[in-house]
Parts: sequence; structure tokens; C-alpha cells
Amino acid sequence: MLLIFISEKITMPISKISDITLSKIEENVKIHGEIESLTQSKDTSFLTTKDDTGKINVVVFEPGNINLQKGDLVEIEGKVALYNNKLEVIAKTIKVV
Repeated sequence: MLLIFISEKITMPISKISDITLSKIEENVKIHGEIESLTQSKDTSFLTTKDDTGKINVVVFEPGNINLQKGDLVEIEGKVALYNNKLEVIAKTIKVV
């Protein structure tokens, strides 16, 4: 029981977008960035997020009542994936910061 409590208190370090490379596929990452573009549908949202080091596409499945806008500063936690030969983050959590 104690291990579960401790593991929930460990926070993931923030990654620079430029540090997200092919070697990070299937790894969990946390990024901070600005939403550069946003496309939303009923079941999926697609974001392009940028920081001082680069840009990456972020996919949010079942976004629910997420209220994001271009220009929002966000913190995203998710898993790195490769789709159509491009790196992306499959978001688990997104919050506006």
C-alpha cells in the first residue's frame, strides 16, 4: 500500500519538445507549450503544440468537455507515438497553465 502512495506522488519531469525523438516511442512524457493550431471533432482533438525548441502534434481521444483555444499555454502528459512517420503525443491529461 505504501508503494502505491509513493508512486502517485512522483512527478514526471518536463521534456523539451526537441528531446522527443524516435528513442522515446512508447514512453510517457510531460511537455509545456502553446497551442499553435487546434482541430476538434466529437471523438478526437488534434493540437499542434510548440515550445522554444520545436513543435509536436498531440492527439486527444475522447476529449469530453475540453475547452482549449489557439494560444493557450498547456501542460500535456501522454505517450510518444509514431504515426505516418511523424512523432506525436497521445495525450492522457491536458491542463491549461
